[in-house]
Amino acid sequence: MTSILFGSSWESFVTAPPAGMQKLAEMGFSFVRLWIFWDSTQPAADQLNWTKVDADIAAIRGTGMKVFANLLWAPKHACGGLPTYLPYTNGCTEWNDPLDGSKGIRFAHERPFCTKPPHIDAVRAREFGAALATRHGDDITWFAAWNEPGGDLYWPAIRSDNRDVAIGRLLDEVTIPFTEGVRSVKPDAQFVGPEADGEGVLDEALAQEAARGLKLFDAITFHPYSWGTFPEDSFKRIDDEFMPATLAHRNRRPVWYSEIGDDGTGRIVEWTQSAVMRDVAAINYHDFKQWFQPGTWDNGTFLPNEKYEAMQTLIAKVNRRRRPVLHAMTDGRDDAQLRLRDWRKGVLGIRPE
Repeated sequence: MTSILFGSSWESFVTAPPAGMQKLAEMGFSFVRLWIFWDSTQPAADQLNWTKVDADIAAIRGTGMKVFANLLWAPKHACGGLPTYLPYTNGCTEWNDPLDGSKGIRFAHERPFCTKPPHIDAVRAREFGAALATRHGDDITWFAAWNEPGGDLYWPAIRSDNRDVAIGRLLDEVTIPFTEGVRSVKPDAQFVGPEADGEGVLDEALAQEAARGLKLFDAITFHPYSWGTFPEDSFKRIDDEFMPATLAHRNRRPVWYSEIGDDGTGRIVEWTQSAVMRDVAAINYHDFKQWFQPGTWDNGTFLPNEKYEAMQTLIAKVNRRRRPVLHAMTDGRDDAQLRLRDWRKGVLGIRPE
């Protein structure tokens, strides 16, 4: 018996504002997906700067929300002293026009560390995982390593290597050692992943996890962006791409839509109404500013808009009653599927698709 978890991403170089986090909590969110910037938290092998991490976690935890900590961006000292990619700063990708994202992103072929990115030292990743758990193991509910390894913005190896090699590098250089480091301090730490977005990445990561006899992910996570018309194409990806990829190696683990945005359509509440009809245990939204009147997040007034109020109402309705079974849509039992359908119809007041 469980409720769906709803959360927001905080993917920012700026420290999370406590008042803003409080407004997200009041909306009904129960967690925040927080990026832990490894490169700035450990700028040198013998130097740790926890200032931003401490402040972000304090702001989130002060509202009663949980922390979903997502490791990103290896520092130079963890890559053999070689130049390495840091998205948005020394990145391998950049906007063709910074003022117009519709013109797309170019890949920096002229930078050797992009086309053939250096390996990340697994020992360094393990050490940082242990350091993070030592400082904040009791404050973090879920850990994750990296983001969207199907795209060269976050994992350029996917462009330079075959998919199986690139994902193998991710597991060997980041996921496994980081997990080992955290669990050396906090043995019961919960991990989610692989934060998949690109086609074929989810099934490759799960297949390699199974082949190695490991359990790297306590929940399976992916980002069901539409790559087309929102929300229709988002659900096509969930139903035709992501969920089938989980079946062979799922082992009854919960599924999270761990990052989603509405592609500027404003239909995110409508999307959520359909999303909760599916076999999902957590939904995390990418753009925290979308819930507030223009400019009011930036000036610190945090005035809710109509989407905030609509989502607040929907979250309350969804979680007012417990779901009959978490895995009803995949366990093959007709009675379980009927119970879940009845629950959804009663709570949402709408029929499933």
